[in-house]
Amino acid sequence: MAPVTSLLHTGIDVLTWLFFVGSIGSLIVILISFFEDLHELFGKE
Repeated sequence: MAPVTSLLHTGIDVLTWLFFVGSIGSLIVILISFFEDLHELFGKE
C-alpha cells in the first residue's frame, strides 16, 4: 500500500501546482483584458 499512497501524494502535489499555474495564467489574461479595455475607453481614435 505504501507505493500507492506515495503515488497519490505525488499526484495531489502535481494537481496543486497545475491549479496555481492556471490561476496565475487567468490573472494575466484578466489584467491584459482590463488594460486593453481601458485603452479602448480612454484612447484617442
